This record gives sequence, structure tokens and C-alpha cells, in this order.
Amino acid sequence: MAYFDGVAEEGAPDNVSLAPTNASTSASLFTRYTSGGAQTAMTGTTRRTFKNRRREERKRARGKKGSVYEEEYLVSSIGRMVEKLDSVRDETKKLLEGLVRRRMRERAIALQTLMEEVLASLEGCVREVFEEAGEVVNPEAGAGGGGKRAVPAIKKFDRVEIL
Repeated sequence: MAYFDGVAEEGAPDNVSLAPTNASTSASLFTRYTSGGAQTAMTGTTRRTFKNRRREERKRARGKKGSVYEEEYLVSSIGRMVEKLDSVRDETKKLLEGLVRRRMRERAIALQTLMEEVLASLEGCVREVFEEAGEVVNPEAGAGGGGKRAVPAIKKFDRVEIL
């Protein structure tokens, strides 16, 4: 006990606490060896930098309006929207053919018109957003220099000719 700065009383039983129950006890004898204050070299700084990096990634992913990450967020979300429309394109065509076979011509016409309007609107947005962001406007040029992304190409919708 003397080694850990504890006072060993003679004749005191080992299994009985000598502190009164309503008094707060100080830290244990081993606290100075196990507390967070005694960190190994660079452990705290790497943890801190990791937390800061993760916090910045969350801010970037949020894309809050008016923040420095807003433009990057908008550009990437429009890119995701183009990818999503490309994945839905084939399903929409199959749905249109199914509606025509089921004699639901009005619904098929409405769906086809809506799909074409969404694609036309998205095409205008893509040009505007990517030009303002300084991204590569020519998709054939690719992302050749400066880490810039190519404007996502929007394919034309294959109409169902019966409509």
C-alpha cells in the first residue's frame, strides 16, 4: 500500500470500508495509472484528427444550404439522379408496353409524357449546374484534368411508337 501512496492502518480489517456512507470518496489508488490523462504518445491526436475528419465528411454529405459544401452536394445529387433515371428507363418501357396490352392507353400516354418531361428538365439542369460548377462540359473529353467530373450523359427515352 505504501508503494501506491496508500496508508495502511494496522489492525483494520480488509473487507470493511472506513469511509462514512454519506461522504464522497476520492479517486481510487489506481486512478492515476488508469485514467485518460496517461495516454500513450500520439493516441489522443490521432483520435482527434479522426473525429474531425469524420465530422467534416458528415458536413460534406449533408450539403447544407449556404455552406461551402452546397455546390459539391448539388452536383453529386444531380449525378445520382441521372443514374437513377437510367436504371428506371427499361422498367418504364416495360410498364408502358404492359399498359398498352391491358388497354390502358391514357395512363400509358401520361406516363410516357411525364418521363419525357422529367428527362428534358433534367437535361437543362445538368447543363446549368455542371457549367456553374466548372465541371467538364464535353462528355467526350472525360475527366481528363484537374479532378473534374464529366457531365453525365442523358440518353433519350425510347418511346413506345403505338402511343
